[in-house]
Amino acid sequence: TTPNIVTGSYSISMLMRFSPMDTGYARLIDFSNSTQDNGIYKLRGGVSFYPVGNFASGSFVSDQDVFVTITRDATSKLVSLFINGAASGTYADTTNLYAPLATAIYFLMDNTTGSAAINETDPGTIAYLQVSDAPLTSAEVVASLSTICEVVAATPVLTPTPTATPTPATERTVR
Repeated sequence: TTPNIVTGSYSISMLMRFSPMDTGYARLIDFSNSTQDNGIYKLRGGVSFYPVGNFASGSFVSDQDVFVTITRDATSKLVSLFINGAASGTYADTTNLYAPLATAIYFLMDNTTGSAAINETDPGTIAYLQVSDAPLTSAEVVASLSTICEVVAATPVLTPTPTATPTPATERTVR
């Protein structure tokens, strides 16, 4: 079943990294269908709930994985941020800045339309993404991170097998 996060209740978890990373804004999540500047960004290594405040200073380091979880409860309007399983900030979203405006949510991509098209991005990779239509509890966030760590630890690292270098064919004369 596809989660219906347009209701305003959701959890978004991602194992991600920026490579390379600068100190400016880089969009993590856009709930506005790419039309507004409100959203969740990386800023100076921390997380910015633009335009309301900054959280979790030092969470992002270039070329290092970080597990980011953002939850929102439509009834209480509480948005919670978790970094690597640890509670890292909350915001009372009474004006619905972080409630999706459409069925599309953009990740690692800034505005592409409207007056706020500024292209605040850093190259990044999302290795794991989980979206659900209910806010996870703190214990569920920790359990999710633990499960991901177990899977990663159990996944064999594939080493490229050297292949023989092709040699040019020699010319033969057939008589």
